[in-house]
Amino acid sequence: MKISGSHTVRAVDAGGGTAADFAELDVRGKAAVVGLAAGVTPDEALANATKAGAGYVIAYRKTPGYWIASVKSATIPLMIATGEDGARLAGLLGTGRTVKLKLDGTPVSPYVYNVMFPQTGAVSKNQTYPLDSSTTVRQTVRYHGNRAGRIAKDTVYRYRPWQSADIETTNEVRLGTVRTEYYNVSADTRIWHAVHPDWQANRPQWNSVRTFAEAGKLPAEDWLRQVVRPATSAQYGLSARTGDQLTSGAGRTSDVSLTVRNQEGSVTSGVLKAWVSYDDGSSWKEVKVKHGKAEIRHPKKAECVSLRVLASDAAGNRIDQTVLRAYGLK
Repeated sequence: MKISGSHTVRAVDAGGGTAADFAELDVRGKAAVVGLAAGVTPDEALANATKAGAGYVIAYRKTPGYWIASVKSATIPLMIATGEDGARLAGLLGTGRTVKLKLDGTPVSPYVYNVMFPQTGAVSKNQTYPLDSSTTVRQTVRYHGNRAGRIAKDTVYRYRPWQSADIETTNEVRLGTVRTEYYNVSADTRIWHAVHPDWQANRPQWNSVRTFAEAGKLPAEDWLRQVVRPATSAQYGLSARTGDQLTSGAGRTSDVSLTVRNQEGSVTSGVLKAWVSYDDGSSWKEVKVKHGKAEIRHPKKAECVSLRVLASDAAGNRIDQTVLRAYGLK
């Protein structure tokens, strides 16, 4: 749960966050300040505060420094403070004075920085990196979803010249979001962007590996847009789009993956059939579907491919979807 907008709230000392600490304590709509007692987890303190009607929780450990904590779920905002800041706030509350906090939050950021600052040779003494129009590449990105509020998994991989693998950097992105994304200019760093429609999905949508050698503005980009248009990866030859024409470099043989989903996620289809047309849907030829892939062998003179897919499940749900001029052939 994230803070949205600006709020001024009263802080209340909630002790160690136990159920006994919240008994008879008026925290309704207020910020409960919790110095976690021994054996009390953030989940327990949050549950106790929520049950007592608190609007916010600020938790800290009674030891110096930062610490990292997570909870399984939250219906009110939980903030983590350092031991020093928590002790300072508890000290103010201990004086008996009314303490009010101004809390500001942006639940969905209108921008994100995907930056990495590589250095060659010795580590520079100056670790200040300016981010402005001369050092970044800017792009408007739209994340589409079939249902409002769904959370996707946004993944960025970064490769230096000697790297063939990278540990992913993954963040949540709310589908329906339009935001500005920035990359820093680095002529020898490769960037690969992939988006999973949810946290359970194993197969993402991805773009080609890119390198940003010059600052500037990139064309707008759409992710998970329905109907998801056909695409190919760099491994099989990139697709090329000019206006509303998509040309595939996959050659005369194509294996098209077909994934059936409903509002809740992937489903097992009882029937999955596919047809192909080379005359804009005037005539159709059924193609073999095996293990979720349509095996298509294009005739030599074919220039443009239209696709039709029919799927149904055991509950009687059914979809018959046609994409005319799905992609062209070289």
